[in-house]
Amino acid sequence: MAPATRSPYDPGQRLPDTKDQIAMPVRMMIRSFFLALCALWGPMGALAGESPWQEVTGGKLRLISAGVDAGAGTADIGLEIHLDPGWHTYWKYPGDSGIPTEVDFSASSGLDPTRARLRFPAPERYDDGFATSIVYRRQVVLPIDLPVPSASPATLHALVRLGMCSDICVPVEASLELDVSEETLAASDIGHRMMLARARLALPHPQTDMPPRILKVVRGRPGGEGAAPLTITAELPANAVEADLFAHGATGSYNGVPKREGLTEDGQVRFTLSTRGLAETGGRQPLSLVLVTGGTAVEHRIDVARLPGP
Repeated sequence: MAPATRSPYDPGQRLPDTKDQIAMPVRMMIRSFFLALCALWGPMGALAGESPWQEVTGGKLRLISAGVDAGAGTADIGLEIHLDPGWHTYWKYPGDSGIPTEVDFSASSGLDPTRARLRFPAPERYDDGFATSIVYRRQVVLPIDLPVPSASPATLHALVRLGMCSDICVPVEASLELDVSEETLAASDIGHRMMLARARLALPHPQTDMPPRILKVVRGRPGGEGAAPLTITAELPANAVEADLFAHGATGSYNGVPKREGLTEDGQVRFTLSTRGLAETGGRQPLSLVLVTGGTAVEHRIDVARLPGP
């Protein structure tokens, strides 16, 4: 008797795994596509819209771009700073101690460097038990306002000077360059756009008649050093209990950090600040107050010289 033959459709026979048949070619196609991109790009380095990372003590820095704001006619650019665990850097005014973050754009080409402006998102307070500083930790993007250059090529050159601090404080200098010609800016990166959007949302904006806002600033009698204390009262949004206040004066100022005195019975928060160290310019004593609460930051500018005395 002839042996029985199996039908190709015999349910006892294992058919090839359709998922394996499909997945293997897809994986091969993805791998081939990735290898082709690597061959096209060459060694992995900075892409259009970002400068190479520059490693420094305590972290690394680079410039990034995220296209053009067509309505404002400005380039969407920023300085990205990554800090190693346990390290911090400083706001535009460092507080009781530290090194302010500064950038010199004068070596740029194809654009007017005087129109490049570094912006500072809301910082945080840091107290090491000896001094109170105004800092950024972990990661921060400082937006840069710059009109879209009309020339091509156009290169933004940023000489960055800042302090990086942990158990020790190290002055750091980094030289960064970014192509900001209009055709390069057009190739924006979604990751950069998200980072810069978050950073711009964290920028202090002029206060309005609605909270959060600075309600009043009162100058007291001069103390033993001849410096008059300021009492600053702020109004917070409903149910807000956490708030902080930062202050910076004219160039050359070395004022302290406002001290929180607590909430009042009507839900306002009060701070005090000595005018010691506030610089004068042109007969004025300008002071910028930045109130931060609930992820919102507002700025209120005053002339201390014009405040009525006690």
